[in-house]
Amino acid sequence: MARTNRIVIGFCREVSMVHAISTLIDSGYEVIAFDSIKYAPGLHLRGLKDRFVDGDIEKDENCYIGFLNKIGIKYPDSILLTGDDYTSHIICKYHDGLKKNFNFLTLDYETFKTITNKYLLSNLARENNLKVPFTSELNGIDIKGLLYPLMIKSKVGAGGRKQIKCLSASQIESFIKSGNNLSDYFVQEYVDGPVSNLYTVNLLMNRGSKPVCAFSANRLNVFRSKQISEGVTTFIKSVNLDNLINDSINFLEKIKWVGIAELEFKKDNRDGEFKLLEINPRLWSWARLASISDVNFPRYYVSTLLNENSPFSSPPYKGGEWGGKTFCFKEDIYYLRVMSDLYSNIFRLLNRECSLIEFLRQIFQRLKLIISGRLFIEKSENFRWLYCYLQQRKEYV
Repeated sequence: MARTNRIVIGFCREVSMVHAISTLIDSGYEVIAFDSIKYAPGLHLRGLKDRFVDGDIEKDENCYIGFLNKIGIKYPDSILLTGDDYTSHIICKYHDGLKKNFNFLTLDYETFKTITNKYLLSNLARENNLKVPFTSELNGIDIKGLLYPLMIKSKVGAGGRKQIKCLSASQIESFIKSGNNLSDYFVQEYVDGPVSNLYTVNLLMNRGSKPVCAFSANRLNVFRSKQISEGVTTFIKSVNLDNLINDSINFLEKIKWVGIAELEFKKDNRDGEFKLLEINPRLWSWARLASISDVNFPRYYVSTLLNENSPFSSPPYKGGEWGGKTFCFKEDIYYLRVMSDLYSNIFRLLNRECSLIEFLRQIFQRLKLIISGRLFIEKSENFRWLYCYLQQRKEYV
Protein backbone atom coordinates (compact mmCIF):
# COMPACT_ATOMS: atom_id res chain seq x y z
CA MET A 1 0.00 0.00 0.00
CA ALA A 2 1.24 3.45 -0.86
CA ARG A 3 2.66 5.72 1.80
CA THR A 4 0.11 8.23 3.07
CA ASN A 5 0.02 11.08 5.54
CA ARG A 6 -3.77 10.89 5.97
CA ILE A 7 -5.36 9.45 9.10
CA VAL A 8 -9.06 8.64 9.44
CA ILE A 9 -10.24 8.66 13.08
CA GLY A 10 -13.60 7.69 14.60
CA PHE A 11 -15.66 7.71 16.71
CA CYS A 12 -14.37 11.03 18.02
CA ARG A 13 -16.56 11.87 21.03
CA GLU A 14 -14.23 10.29 23.60
CA VAL A 15 -11.26 12.21 25.03
CA SER A 16 -8.80 9.56 23.80
CA MET A 17 -9.76 10.24 20.19
CA VAL A 18 -9.69 14.01 20.71
CA HIS A 19 -6.11 13.49 21.93
CA ALA A 20 -5.27 11.26 18.95
CA ILE A 21 -6.62 13.85 16.49
CA SER A 22 -4.74 16.70 18.16
CA THR A 23 -1.42 14.92 18.48
CA LEU A 24 -1.47 13.70 14.86
CA ILE A 25 -2.43 17.12 13.48
CA ASP A 26 0.45 18.61 15.51
CA SER A 27 2.74 15.99 13.95
CA GLY A 28 1.89 17.22 10.45
CA TYR A 29 -0.61 14.55 9.37
CA GLU A 30 -3.87 15.24 7.56
CA VAL A 31 -6.66 14.01 9.84
CA ILE A 32 -10.21 13.12 8.79
CA ALA A 33 -12.69 12.58 11.65
CA PHE A 34 -16.11 10.93 11.71
CA ASP A 35 -18.93 10.14 14.13
CA SER A 36 -22.64 9.38 14.20
CA ILE A 37 -23.44 12.58 16.12
CA LYS A 38 -22.66 16.06 14.85
CA TYR A 39 -21.82 17.42 18.32
CA ALA A 40 -18.96 14.95 18.96
CA PRO A 41 -16.07 17.07 20.34
CA GLY A 42 -13.46 15.69 17.94
CA LEU A 43 -15.41 16.94 14.92
CA HIS A 44 -14.87 20.52 15.99
CA LEU A 45 -11.09 20.58 16.44
CA ARG A 46 -9.07 23.07 14.44
CA GLY A 47 -6.87 21.71 11.68
CA LEU A 48 -9.06 18.81 10.51
CA LYS A 49 -8.75 17.98 6.83
CA ASP A 50 -12.38 16.83 6.65
CA ARG A 51 -15.22 15.52 8.80
CA PHE A 52 -18.11 13.09 8.19
CA VAL A 53 -21.33 12.44 10.13
CA ASP A 54 -23.97 9.74 9.62
CA GLY A 55 -26.59 9.01 12.27
CA ASP A 56 -27.29 5.50 10.93
CA ILE A 57 -23.84 3.92 11.23
CA GLU A 58 -24.41 2.75 14.83
CA LYS A 59 -27.68 1.08 13.82
CA ASP A 60 -26.58 -1.04 10.86
CA GLU A 61 -23.26 -2.73 10.05
CA ASN A 62 -23.77 -2.61 6.28
CA CYS A 63 -24.50 1.11 6.50
CA TYR A 64 -21.30 1.56 8.50
CA ILE A 65 -19.21 -0.35 5.96
CA GLY A 66 -20.65 1.73 3.12
CA PHE A 67 -19.96 4.90 5.09
CA LEU A 68 -16.32 3.93 5.73
CA ASN A 69 -15.74 2.95 2.10
CA LYS A 70 -17.18 6.30 0.98
CA ILE A 71 -14.50 7.99 3.08
CA GLY A 72 -11.89 5.53 1.79
CA ILE A 73 -12.74 6.25 -1.85
CA LYS A 74 -12.42 9.99 -1.28
CA TYR A 75 -9.18 9.55 0.72
CA PRO A 76 -7.61 6.29 -0.54
CA ASP A 77 -4.89 4.45 1.39
CA SER A 78 -5.59 6.36 4.60
CA ILE A 79 -4.64 4.93 7.99
CA LEU A 80 -7.69 3.97 10.10
CA LEU A 81 -7.57 4.40 13.90
CA THR A 82 -10.32 3.93 16.49
CA GLY A 83 -10.94 4.13 20.22
CA ASP A 84 -14.34 2.46 20.53
CA ASP A 85 -15.45 -1.17 20.72
CA TYR A 86 -18.01 -0.97 17.90
CA THR A 87 -15.56 0.30 15.28
CA SER A 88 -12.91 -2.17 16.48
CA HIS A 89 -15.44 -4.95 15.85
CA ILE A 90 -16.34 -3.60 12.39
CA ILE A 91 -12.68 -3.25 11.33
CA CYS A 92 -11.87 -6.77 12.46
CA LYS A 93 -14.99 -8.47 11.05
CA TYR A 94 -14.84 -6.73 7.65
CA HIS A 95 -11.06 -6.62 7.38
CA ASP A 96 -10.84 -7.94 3.82
CA GLY A 97 -13.22 -5.36 2.35
CA LEU A 98 -11.86 -2.39 4.26
CA LYS A 99 -8.20 -3.06 3.50
CA LYS A 100 -8.87 -2.09 -0.15
CA ASN A 101 -9.21 1.53 0.96
CA PHE A 102 -7.51 1.67 4.37
CA ASN A 103 -4.33 0.69 6.16
CA PHE A 104 -4.73 -0.54 9.76
CA LEU A 105 -3.64 -3.11 12.33
CA THR A 106 -6.11 -5.70 13.58
CA LEU A 107 -6.12 -9.28 14.82
CA ASP A 108 -8.06 -12.14 13.22
CA TYR A 109 -11.80 -12.21 13.85
CA GLU A 110 -11.92 -15.52 15.75
CA THR A 111 -9.34 -14.25 18.26
CA PHE A 112 -11.23 -10.96 18.48
CA LYS A 113 -14.48 -12.75 19.38
CA THR A 114 -12.65 -14.77 22.03
CA ILE A 115 -10.93 -11.87 23.79
CA THR A 116 -14.00 -9.61 23.75
CA ASN A 117 -16.00 -12.37 25.46
CA LYS A 118 -14.77 -12.06 29.05
CA TYR A 119 -15.70 -15.65 29.89
CA LEU A 120 -13.80 -17.11 26.92
CA LEU A 121 -10.88 -14.74 27.60
CA SER A 122 -10.49 -16.03 31.15
CA ASN A 123 -10.18 -19.61 29.86
CA LEU A 124 -7.69 -18.58 27.16
CA ALA A 125 -5.56 -16.63 29.65
CA ARG A 126 -5.54 -19.52 32.12
CA GLU A 127 -4.40 -21.90 29.37
CA ASN A 128 -1.50 -19.53 28.64
CA ASN A 129 -0.33 -19.09 32.24
CA LEU A 130 -1.85 -15.69 33.03
CA LYS A 131 -3.52 -15.46 36.44
CA VAL A 132 -7.31 -14.98 36.31
CA PRO A 133 -10.08 -15.01 38.94
CA PHE A 134 -12.28 -18.09 39.28
CA THR A 135 -14.80 -17.96 36.40
CA SER A 136 -17.85 -20.06 35.58
CA GLU A 137 -20.93 -20.21 33.38
CA LEU A 138 -24.21 -19.54 35.20
CA ASN A 139 -26.00 -22.49 33.61
CA GLY A 140 -25.74 -25.53 35.88
CA ILE A 141 -23.56 -23.77 38.47
CA ASP A 142 -23.36 -25.23 42.00
CA ILE A 143 -24.41 -22.15 43.99
CA LYS A 144 -23.76 -23.68 47.42
CA GLY A 145 -20.19 -24.63 46.58
CA LEU A 146 -19.03 -21.08 45.76
CA LEU A 147 -16.99 -18.64 47.81
CA TYR A 148 -18.37 -15.11 48.08
CA PRO A 149 -18.36 -12.28 47.08
CA LEU A 150 -18.81 -13.00 43.38
CA MET A 151 -19.54 -10.78 40.37
CA ILE A 152 -22.18 -11.47 37.75
CA LYS A 153 -20.93 -9.89 34.51
CA SER A 154 -22.06 -9.52 30.93
CA LYS A 155 -19.83 -11.62 28.67
CA VAL A 156 -19.50 -8.96 25.96
CA GLY A 157 -19.08 -5.21 26.30
CA ALA A 158 -21.11 -3.24 28.86
CA GLY A 159 -18.30 -0.83 29.91
CA GLY A 160 -18.85 -1.48 33.61
CA ARG A 161 -22.64 -1.75 33.22
CA LYS A 162 -24.68 -4.85 34.06
CA GLN A 163 -22.31 -5.92 36.82
CA ILE A 164 -23.84 -7.25 40.04
CA LYS A 165 -21.83 -7.90 43.19
CA CYS A 166 -23.27 -10.93 45.00
CA LEU A 167 -22.60 -11.51 48.69
CA SER A 168 -24.63 -14.69 49.03
CA ALA A 169 -26.03 -17.66 47.12
CA SER A 170 -29.53 -16.20 47.35
CA GLN A 171 -28.54 -13.22 45.17
CA ILE A 172 -27.23 -15.47 42.39
CA GLU A 173 -30.30 -17.68 42.69
CA SER A 174 -32.51 -14.60 42.38
CA PHE A 175 -30.66 -13.50 39.22
CA ILE A 176 -30.99 -16.97 37.67
CA LYS A 177 -34.77 -16.94 38.31
CA SER A 178 -35.22 -13.34 37.05
CA GLY A 179 -35.67 -14.32 33.40
CA ASN A 180 -32.32 -13.03 32.10
CA ASN A 181 -30.70 -14.91 29.24
CA LEU A 182 -28.08 -16.74 31.30
CA SER A 183 -25.93 -17.49 28.23
CA ASP A 184 -25.15 -13.74 28.03
CA TYR A 185 -23.67 -13.68 31.55
CA PHE A 186 -21.07 -15.44 33.66
CA VAL A 187 -20.01 -15.42 37.28
CA GLN A 188 -16.50 -14.44 38.39
CA GLU A 189 -14.70 -14.32 41.71
CA TYR A 190 -14.48 -10.79 43.11
CA VAL A 191 -10.80 -9.88 43.32
CA ASP A 192 -10.29 -8.50 46.82
CA GLY A 193 -8.93 -4.99 47.07
CA PRO A 194 -9.80 -1.33 46.55
CA VAL A 195 -10.01 0.50 43.21
CA SER A 196 -6.36 1.50 43.64
CA ASN A 197 -5.48 -2.19 43.12
CA LEU A 198 -6.41 -1.82 39.45
CA TYR A 199 -3.51 -1.81 36.98
CA THR A 200 -3.22 -1.74 33.23
CA VAL A 201 -0.66 -2.76 30.61
CA ASN A 202 -0.85 -1.07 27.22
CA LEU A 203 0.85 -2.53 24.16
CA LEU A 204 1.13 -2.05 20.41
CA MET A 205 1.93 -5.24 18.50
CA ASN A 206 2.99 -5.20 14.85
CA ARG A 207 1.82 -7.56 12.10
CA GLY A 208 4.38 -10.10 13.25
CA SER A 209 2.86 -10.03 16.75
CA LYS A 210 5.98 -8.38 18.17
CA PRO A 211 5.78 -5.42 20.57
CA VAL A 212 6.48 -1.94 19.23
CA CYS A 213 5.97 -0.01 22.47
CA ALA A 214 4.60 -0.56 25.96
CA PHE A 215 3.22 1.36 28.91
CA SER A 216 1.72 0.52 32.30
CA ALA A 217 -0.19 2.42 34.95
CA ASN A 218 -2.04 2.23 38.27
CA ARG A 219 -5.71 3.24 38.18
CA LEU A 220 -6.54 5.27 41.29
CA ASN A 221 -10.20 6.10 40.67
CA VAL A 222 -12.91 5.08 38.20
CA PHE A 223 -16.25 6.50 37.12
CA ARG A 224 -19.21 5.54 39.33
CA SER A 225 -22.93 6.14 38.82
CA LYS A 226 -26.28 4.38 39.19
CA GLN A 227 -25.73 2.81 35.76
CA ILE A 228 -22.03 1.98 36.10
CA SER A 229 -20.42 0.26 39.10
CA GLU A 230 -16.83 0.54 37.81
CA GLY A 231 -16.40 2.45 34.56
CA VAL A 232 -13.71 4.45 32.77
CA THR A 233 -10.61 5.63 34.59
CA THR A 234 -10.78 9.14 36.02
CA PHE A 235 -7.53 9.34 38.03
CA ILE A 236 -4.38 7.36 37.24
CA LYS A 237 -0.58 7.40 37.47
CA SER A 238 2.20 5.91 35.37
CA VAL A 239 4.17 3.08 36.97
CA ASN A 240 6.59 0.66 35.32
CA LEU A 241 5.32 -2.89 35.87
CA ASP A 242 8.14 -4.51 33.94
CA ASN A 243 7.37 -8.13 34.84
CA LEU A 244 3.67 -7.73 34.12
CA ILE A 245 4.48 -6.05 30.81
CA ASN A 246 6.63 -8.99 29.76
CA ASP A 247 4.02 -11.54 30.90
CA SER A 248 1.45 -9.66 28.82
CA ILE A 249 3.76 -9.61 25.80
CA ASN A 250 4.32 -13.37 26.06
CA PHE A 251 0.56 -13.93 26.15
CA LEU A 252 -0.16 -11.67 23.16
CA GLU A 253 2.65 -13.26 21.14
CA LYS A 254 1.18 -16.73 21.80
CA ILE A 255 -2.28 -15.75 20.60
CA LYS A 256 -0.79 -13.82 17.63
CA TRP A 257 -2.15 -10.42 18.62
CA VAL A 258 -1.91 -7.53 16.13
CA GLY A 259 -2.64 -3.89 16.96
CA ILE A 260 -3.32 -1.95 20.16
CA ALA A 261 -4.19 -3.78 23.39
CA GLU A 262 -5.17 -2.59 26.84
CA LEU A 263 -4.89 -5.39 29.41
CA GLU A 264 -6.69 -4.66 32.70
CA PHE A 265 -5.52 -6.38 35.90
CA LYS A 266 -6.42 -6.24 39.58
CA LYS A 267 -3.95 -7.07 42.33
CA ASP A 268 -5.52 -9.54 44.74
CA ASN A 269 -5.01 -8.58 48.40
CA ARG A 270 -5.23 -12.24 49.40
CA ASP A 271 -2.27 -13.56 47.42
CA GLY A 272 -0.62 -10.47 45.86
CA GLU A 273 -1.17 -11.81 42.33
CA PHE A 274 -2.15 -9.64 39.34
CA LYS A 275 -5.32 -11.17 37.88
CA LEU A 276 -6.44 -10.41 34.33
CA LEU A 277 -9.97 -8.96 34.07
CA GLU A 278 -10.29 -8.00 30.41
CA ILE A 279 -8.53 -6.85 27.23
CA ASN A 280 -9.63 -3.93 25.06
CA PRO A 281 -8.48 -4.07 21.39
CA ARG A 282 -8.40 -0.29 20.88
CA LEU A 283 -7.04 3.00 22.14
CA TRP A 284 -8.19 3.55 25.72
CA SER A 285 -9.81 6.62 27.32
CA TRP A 286 -6.74 7.98 29.16
CA ALA A 287 -4.24 7.53 26.31
CA ARG A 288 -2.96 11.07 26.93
CA LEU A 289 -1.14 9.89 30.08
CA ALA A 290 1.00 7.51 28.01
CA SER A 291 1.86 10.36 25.62
CA ILE A 292 2.81 12.66 28.52
CA SER A 293 5.00 9.83 29.81
CA ASP A 294 6.82 9.60 26.43
CA VAL A 295 4.89 6.74 24.82
CA ASN A 296 2.63 8.35 22.22
CA PHE A 297 0.53 5.43 20.99
CA PRO A 298 -1.26 7.27 18.11
CA ARG A 299 2.13 8.28 16.66
CA TYR A 300 3.61 4.82 17.17
CA TYR A 301 0.57 3.29 15.47
CA VAL A 302 1.00 5.51 12.41
CA SER A 303 4.78 5.14 12.21
CA THR A 304 4.46 1.34 12.46
CA LEU A 305 2.08 1.26 9.48
CA LEU A 306 4.35 3.58 7.51
CA ASN A 307 7.39 1.41 8.32
CA GLU A 308 9.17 4.41 9.80
CA ASN A 309 11.85 4.28 12.45
CA SER A 310 10.11 5.91 15.39
CA PRO A 311 11.63 9.29 16.34
CA PHE A 312 10.15 9.19 19.83
CA SER A 313 11.99 8.84 23.11
CA SER A 314 10.73 5.45 24.27
CA PRO A 315 12.94 2.83 22.55
CA PRO A 316 11.42 -0.03 20.56
CA TYR A 317 11.35 -3.47 22.15
CA LYS A 318 14.36 -5.62 21.31
CA GLY A 319 13.97 -8.41 23.83
CA GLY A 320 16.86 -7.08 25.89
CA GLU A 321 17.12 -4.69 28.77
CA TRP A 322 18.64 -1.28 29.43
CA GLY A 323 18.52 0.69 32.64
CA GLY A 324 17.38 -2.50 34.38
CA LYS A 325 14.01 -2.43 32.59
CA THR A 326 12.80 -3.63 29.21
CA PHE A 327 10.74 -0.52 28.51
CA CYS A 328 11.46 3.00 29.66
CA PHE A 329 9.01 5.85 30.23
CA LYS A 330 8.35 8.55 32.81
CA GLU A 331 6.97 7.22 36.08
CA ASP A 332 4.83 8.84 38.81
CA ILE A 333 3.05 11.12 36.33
CA TYR A 334 -0.63 11.61 37.19
CA TYR A 335 -3.63 12.22 34.91
CA LEU A 336 -7.04 13.50 35.97
CA ARG A 337 -10.42 13.79 34.26
CA VAL A 338 -11.79 16.50 36.55
CA MET A 339 -15.52 16.40 35.73
CA SER A 340 -15.77 12.60 35.66
CA ASP A 341 -13.64 12.22 38.80
CA LEU A 342 -15.59 14.84 40.76
CA TYR A 343 -18.94 13.35 39.74
CA SER A 344 -17.77 9.89 40.78
CA ASN A 345 -16.53 11.09 44.17
CA ILE A 346 -19.74 13.03 44.85
CA PHE A 347 -21.70 9.90 43.94
CA ARG A 348 -19.64 7.87 46.43
CA LEU A 349 -20.11 10.54 49.10
CA LEU A 350 -23.89 10.68 48.66
CA ASN A 351 -24.07 6.88 48.71
CA ARG A 352 -22.01 6.80 51.92
CA GLU A 353 -19.18 4.90 50.26
CA CYS A 354 -16.74 7.52 51.56
CA SER A 355 -16.79 10.10 54.34
CA LEU A 356 -16.73 13.88 53.94
CA ILE A 357 -13.21 13.90 55.38
CA GLU A 358 -12.06 11.35 52.78
CA PHE A 359 -13.77 13.36 50.01
CA LEU A 360 -11.96 16.56 51.06
CA ARG A 361 -8.69 14.67 51.45
CA GLN A 362 -8.94 13.49 47.83
CA ILE A 363 -9.46 17.06 46.60
CA PHE A 364 -6.46 18.24 48.66
CA GLN A 365 -4.31 15.39 47.30
CA ARG A 366 -5.08 16.34 43.72
CA LEU A 367 -4.34 20.04 44.40
CA LYS A 368 -0.94 19.11 45.86
CA LEU A 369 -0.09 17.08 42.76
CA ILE A 370 -1.11 19.97 40.48
CA ILE A 371 1.15 22.33 42.41
CA SER A 372 4.03 19.83 42.20
CA GLY A 373 3.69 19.75 38.39
CA ARG A 374 3.15 15.98 38.31
CA LEU A 375 -0.59 16.00 37.59
CA PHE A 376 -2.00 16.73 34.13
CA ILE A 377 -5.66 17.63 33.73
CA GLU A 378 -7.59 16.38 30.69
CA LYS A 379 -8.18 19.62 28.83
CA SER A 380 -10.54 18.00 26.31
CA GLU A 381 -13.13 17.44 29.05
CA ASN A 382 -14.62 20.87 28.38
CA PHE A 383 -18.10 22.35 27.84
CA ARG A 384 -18.43 20.80 24.38
CA TRP A 385 -17.56 17.40 25.88
CA LEU A 386 -20.02 18.00 28.74
CA TYR A 387 -22.80 18.86 26.29
CA CYS A 388 -22.07 15.67 24.32
CA TYR A 389 -22.38 13.47 27.40
CA LEU A 390 -25.42 15.27 28.78
CA GLN A 391 -27.13 14.32 25.52
CA GLN A 392 -26.41 10.68 26.37
CA ARG A 393 -26.80 10.96 30.15
CA LYS A 394 -29.29 8.09 30.48
CA GLU A 395 -26.57 5.71 29.37
CA TYR A 396 -24.04 6.95 31.91
CA VAL A 397 -25.69 8.43 35.00
